[in-house]
Amino acid sequence: VVFRWEAVEHAEAYTVWRRFGDTKWQRIGRTEAKTTLYLDFAVDSDTTYYYSVRAFKIVDGQRIKSPRDPLGLAVHVDQGNVLPAVRVYREKDAEGNILVAWDPVPGTSLYRILRREEGEDWNILDRVPAKGECRYRDEEAEPGVAFDYTVCACVLIHKIPVVGHYDRKGITIRY
Repeated sequence: VVFRWEAVEHAEAYTVWRRFGDTKWQRIGRTEAKTTLYLDFAVDSDTTYYYSVRAFKIVDGQRIKSPRDPLGLAVHVDQGNVLPAVRVYREKDAEGNILVAWDPVPGTSLYRILRREEGEDWNILDRVPAKGECRYRDEEAEPGVAFDYTVCACVLIHKIPVVGHYDRKGITIRY
């Protein structure tokens, strides 16, 4: 979720608040006075979130803060807001090298190639622009070692990558 607000004169900073359903307001972030934009990545599909922002300033050691909008800005996140999981498969190039390949996802700015060894967490191996081929050769893979690979599509919002869904199982390739 990306949202903006109007700057408040004399504000030193802002706190960003969120709630959903019948939950209480939770502070989820803080920005400096010159930043009136917030990106919330910790959202789930099919959920309506409410956002509110407070300006504050420290005067004589006391925090003076604006009131929080009790209703907040409602934003519904549906499945269409998040890029879908990328279908990943194995492919060989003309020289017989094994490649990680995937189907393109419309609206993607870049792809993250993720790799892990069995039982480990996913690590970002590389980032490739969406305009290139949907194939990747792992130049660092050692012969005889198996790795799991997956790919996730990303869209850039204000130069920040927002990561879509990905196949959490991935594919296994032994070099």
